[in-house]
Amino acid sequence: MSSEQAVAISHKLYTCRKQAIFLKGEEGFKQQVEQWEPTFKAAMEKLDCDVLPALSALLEASKGKPDEGLLMHALCAVGCELAEPSLDRAGLSDAALDDEDQEPGPSPG
Repeated sequence: MSSEQAVAISHKLYTCRKQAIFLKGEEGFKQQVEQWEPTFKAAMEKLDCDVLPALSALLEASKGKPDEGLLMHALCAVGCELAEPSLDRAGLSDAALDDEDQEPGPSPG
């Protein structure tokens, strides 16, 4: 994968997260993250991988499910949040609201 493709995918993930926050509100999105986090952890453990490869596997598994598009959008938003958290105990940081205008930095580790 080229770095240009990686940046484009990152931008799409940030956009999904921003849209989910807009649609569900901060608390609603926080609940969605808490709902899906065990699924991501199970996939990460099973595949012995980080969040993004687990997201890829979950997206593949979601194909053909009812409301496939909405499910994939939710998975992308939650995966983005788990990979680069923007939520804190008081809600969202200001950085989460401006994600769309930022280019992602290098991945940790």
